[in-house]
This record gives sequence, C-alpha cells and structure tokens, in this order.
Amino acid sequence: MPQHLSDHTQQFQAFVSAFSIDTFFSSWLEVGTIQAWFNASMIPSSSAVQLTTSSVDEILPGISDYYGAGLPVDIYFKVLSVGDIGITEADQVMNGEGSIETQWWVEQANGVKVMAAQVTLTNTKFGFTALVDNMNVSLNVDQIKSTDVTVDSCTWGTLSALAIKLKLNTFFLTFKVFINKWLATLDIVIPSNIGGLFLLSDLTIEYFNDYIYAGATPTFIGTNANAAALHAALMQ
Repeated sequence: MPQHLSDHTQQFQAFVSAFSIDTFFSSWLEVGTIQAWFNASMIPSSSAVQLTTSSVDEILPGISDYYGAGLPVDIYFKVLSVGDIGITEADQVMNGEGSIETQWWVEQANGVKVMAAQVTLTNTKFGFTALVDNMNVSLNVDQIKSTDVTVDSCTWGTLSALAIKLKLNTFFLTFKVFINKWLATLDIVIPSNIGGLFLLSDLTIEYFNDYIYAGATPTFIGTNANAAALHAALMQ
C-alpha cells in the first residue's frame, strides 16, 4: 500500500491491510502454534476474584461439587485458527474470528493437577486492540462478541454447550483485566535493526478502514561507506 502521510512525523511508514494480517496469522499457525497457560497463580492473592473451582463453577456447573470448592484452576489455550480480520477507523479497534481449544485443569489438594474439561470455542468473534511499548506489540482483547461452543470432554458428567456460551461473556468480564495482563506478557517484537544501517524506535500504530498505519523513527547507525553503498544501489 504505497503512500505517505505528510502530517505524520515518522519517516518510516508502513501500511498493512487487514488481508495481510489475516495472512500473517494463517502462516504463523501453519509453521507453529499459538498456545499458553493462564494459571490461577497469575492472579494476585489480594484480588477479590480468584480463578478457582468456585468461580469457574458459573461457566462449568458441577466442577466445584465434584472436586471441592476453592481449588485453583489453570486454563490451557491453543489457538486453532484466526481470520476475518476487520479494521475500522471510527472505533479504533480490530475485529476478528477464530477457534480456540481450552482445557480446564484443577490443582487438587494432594498437588496432582487433572484436566477436568476440554471445551472448544469456534466461530468466536472478538474485538481487540494492539498496544505498543517502543517496538513491542501486545494484544488487548476488548470484547468477546459471540461464539459457538463444543464440549469435548468432562470428567464429572455432561456440560451444556449453550450454558457455557451464555456465561462466557460474564466470565470474560470478570477476568478481563487479568487476561489482558497475561496477554501483555506475550509480546510480538518488531525488528528494530534494519540491515545494520538504521535503528527504528517509537513505533506508532493507527487504525484506518481495512488497514493499519505503522510508523517509526529511524536513527542512522551505519558507516559512511554503508550509506554510500546503499545510495549507489538505490540509484541503479
């Protein structure tokens, strides 16, 4: 998307379409995995809400009776797909759709951790923003708009996929702050050294309709010989 915004001070400017972001996630999932643990220990003990069988019982009814109240619960996430990325200038957010496998593990009183249930969220529509810290980018989920639910396994009986679907937003809102703090630790590091000639800093991201603007400030670090060689190559 070759263009230049003259009212922006960043000399290095890139314009990335929603389609390119789709392709990035698809390629990432083809060559690797996006997976992580969101553990009960990540929530401060001073917090009024904790990730335990008691709090999780609202979304997975029966887990507290089966394993006992107040036991820590760790959640394993594996992203199966991400796509249908949309970007709108008016609300300054990105939207997407994906499928996520979740496993809910209970830390029993004897120290043994067991998988209590596996639930897959499909066709999950969500809104998110990209937070920038110098050249690091992390994702912040603003809203889960809708999802379909498949219960893959449950150790204590039968779970209702519809009940989970209806309670998912309540669960997300309860733990949203902690989920986003956790996501902030999973940085995407943007390369800052360009061929040993420039260092990029102060990354800026803005949202337009169907694409994002990414600008950065370059600092020349190469030698005069490097600069001359680069100039000669560009003039050919």
